[in-house]
Amino acid sequence: MRRRSLALLAALTLASSAGAAHAASRVTDPYLGPPDTQITSGPTGAISIGRPTFEFSATEPGSTFMCRFDDGDFTACASPYASPQPLTQGEHTFRVFARDLAGNEDRSPAERTFTVDRNVTGANVSAKRSQKEKRRRVTLKITVSASEAVRVTARGSIDIGKRKLPLKSRTVTLAGGRRQVILGPLNQSSNRRILAQLRERKAVVANLTGTFVDALGNRATSGTV
Repeated sequence: MRRRSLALLAALTLASSAGAAHAASRVTDPYLGPPDTQITSGPTGAISIGRPTFEFSATEPGSTFMCRFDDGDFTACASPYASPQPLTQGEHTFRVFARDLAGNEDRSPAERTFTVDRNVTGANVSAKRSQKEKRRRVTLKITVSASEAVRVTARGSIDIGKRKLPLKSRTVTLAGGRRQVILGPLNQSSNRRILAQLRERKAVVANLTGTFVDALGNRATSGTV
């Protein structure tokens, strides 16, 4: 009876050892094929940051990774991974592939394309050089324009000699295109000073600016005199 138990134990031990060896060979077996690589997190579309971060994984445990942006060289990397240098304005592509413990490489790197946008395109402020008072009220008509959806804050001042009289600021939204904005003095006192200057045919200089903010938080300032 004891001999049979020992024989059975030996058989189980051998079977267990064989199973472990088989499991180990499955991890490093070069004939199992390459791992598959997936990008699990990272930007798509337009972004305003120059150093985006990506996360990725592989179907085989213990795999290592190689990454690159655009046409640069693949370099060893780990998840999460950010661009080593700030990326320029425009379209970019991030690629990553996995290599398993046996040296098999994913020949079809995972990739994601995105656009770095840190500019407000087409931001501009313009106004007619000569404008008239209306009903004893000084008003300045200016045109703000942009090539994309923005929020614009128009502000300015009028110079009378060495004094600068600020104008009331105004904020409007644009869905791209242009829009007219009317600015005026802050109060009646400033309005009277400007009217008196105009009646004496003295020079009045208006300084006008617009601050543009797009959906990504990019800012631009444009001005005119």
